[in-house]
Amino acid sequence: MFTKGVKDYEKYKDYKNINININININSSIILFLFDYAIAKDEDFEIHKGTLIKYTGDSKHVDIPANLGIINIGWGVFFDCVNITSVTIPNGITNIGIAAFSGCSNLINITIPGNVENIDELVFSNCTSLQQIQVEQNNLNYTSIEGVLFNKNGTELLCFPAGKIGSYVVPNSVISINDSAFVYCKGLTSVVIADSVTSIGYYAFQNCTSLISVNIPKNVTIISAMTFRDCISLVHVIIHDGIILIGDRAFYNCINLKQITIIQTGQNSDISKLIDQLKEFELLFL
Repeated sequence: MFTKGVKDYEKYKDYKNINININININSSIILFLFDYAIAKDEDFEIHKGTLIKYTGDSKHVDIPANLGIINIGWGVFFDCVNITSVTIPNGITNIGIAAFSGCSNLINITIPGNVENIDELVFSNCTSLQQIQVEQNNLNYTSIEGVLFNKNGTELLCFPAGKIGSYVVPNSVISINDSAFVYCKGLTSVVIADSVTSIGYYAFQNCTSLISVNIPKNVTIISAMTFRDCISLVHVIIHDGIILIGDRAFYNCINLKQITIIQTGQNSDISKLIDQLKEFELLFL
């Protein structure tokens, strides 16, 4: 009996330790799971007269409370909150302020609810992991096409998610590429701008550091200030002679851009002004 007991002990002596190890591993997994899915608390939000003015939490998942009377997300409320990977915006929100989520470098996707009436500039700038900006179908002011934010009828391209990589073709419905629309899109390598586009805003492609080439269509008459600032990989630009104004520092710090091709269409009777504005580059006329 004793001998058998010794054999049983030898066989099962680590049984308790196995249980302990399993429990520790399970508990550790639960702790990690709970930490990863920790949600912001009501006390993390500072509100003044219906405007969310400050967020003090450090959670990965932010669920903006629907029960606190918030209708506006203020300027830069979540600026540089690098822990955030997801945000839920309640239906009561009608306005999202300037740079509200700017610098949330781990934010992956976000959905704009149906009642939002206004989204200011730079709201998602430098959100370098952002892949999708979705919009609820009942929103009367905005829409999403392949994860890119547009006004409702698709004529204004408002924000291209900075986490998208590769090339992009601007839809033919677009008339205006708004200010800062592609700012900090560091994975964008090329963009085809539709002939329907007539306006490209300030800082539209600033800091698109992987952008290699761009063809600006014939209906664009003004290249705004700082449009391609810090596009350090840009080597090939095609424009048309219909452009009458190139804004201040439009190609500032495009250190690899040496030559600009100008396609002559006869639209501009005094091309000398255009040539003067591009005097720092070698010009190739076609």
